[in-house]
Amino acid sequence: MITRFEDFLGTRLEGLFKRAFPRPLEPGDLAKALYRHMLRQRLKSIKYVYAPNFYLLRMNPRDYQGFASYQQALVRELADYLEKKARERNLHLLTPLEIKLDYDPQVPQGKIAVFGRLQEGLDSAANHEQGIEEMDTLVYHQGGAIQKKDTVYYSWLVEVVEGVDKGQSFPLVKSRNLIGRQATAEISLLDPSVSRHHAQIEVLPHQVLLTDLGSTNGTYCQGKPVDTVLLSPGDRFQVGNSTLELQENGYD
Repeated sequence: MITRFEDFLGTRLEGLFKRAFPRPLEPGDLAKALYRHMLRQRLKSIKYVYAPNFYLLRMNPRDYQGFASYQQALVRELADYLEKKARERNLHLLTPLEIKLDYDPQVPQGKIAVFGRLQEGLDSAANHEQGIEEMDTLVYHQGGAIQKKDTVYYSWLVEVVEGVDKGQSFPLVKSRNLIGRQATAEISLLDPSVSRHHAQIEVLPHQVLLTDLGSTNGTYCQGKPVDTVLLSPGDRFQVGNSTLELQENGYD
């Protein structure tokens, strides 16, 4: 009886110690978290079972700091590992894996928040930038479209209408535009409630596609949380404490 009590007490104390002093994350922890998420997010089609090909891993800044010095090499290793696991499970990838690491003080130390998404690649991304990809009556042109018949050019911009960045405008100059606190984001916001990689805007011929990237505070459209939603000119959406509006950026 005493031995069992000692074992029980030792187990409880060990658990309390681990919670109070969590060990630093290791690369293997990231790999396991990615693999578990890949299996949970499988998507069955007619011919294939697809696996997400975009992943965002968020962790406490202290954990993130441990990987910062070799982040690019680590991401390549994680992609190789996950691609191997996908082959073993006969899972199909639409494009090569894309993995990003990010930090968030709201994630407890020793924990990992994983967001995964299945996204089709833009095989002609370079052509999008040059405006030379031809479709029946349209070609893409720097964030908007060219109507070949009438030679009408138009593009998009996003304006911050509420929040600390109110009045700022951001032309959508790429096929995919990152919204976040990161300084290099195409739509870089100072709002502290916005995640570094918060959401993404993908330019389509007559609309744009807004996708949440697993942000801490979510992305909202018309007051409702959204994962992915199509936006038309004049539509407003919220990231953090900021409200943004999609606008047509005039005509050339």
